[in-house]
Amino acid sequence: MPDHHICVVRVPDQVVSSVSQALELLDRARPLPWISGPSATSGIELDRVEGVYGPRTLEIVLVGGSD
Repeated sequence: MPDHHICVVRVPDQVVSSVSQALELLDRARPLPWISGPSATSGIELDRVEGVYGPRTLEIVLVGGSD
C-alpha cells in the first residue's frame, strides 16, 4: 500500500456506518481490498511503530454536488 492513501467517494450513499452495510453494496465477485488506516506494532523493546502494514495517512474525500 502507498504511504499516503486517498479515497475519493463520488456518491454520498456509498458512505455507511457498518461493515455489514458495506458488504450489501459491494459486488463480491470483484476483489475487495479493505483499508482502515495506519496499523501499529511493537517490537521486543515495546517501541510503538505506526504504518508498518498499511498507509501512514488515510484521507477520504467526499465529492458531490446538488442536482
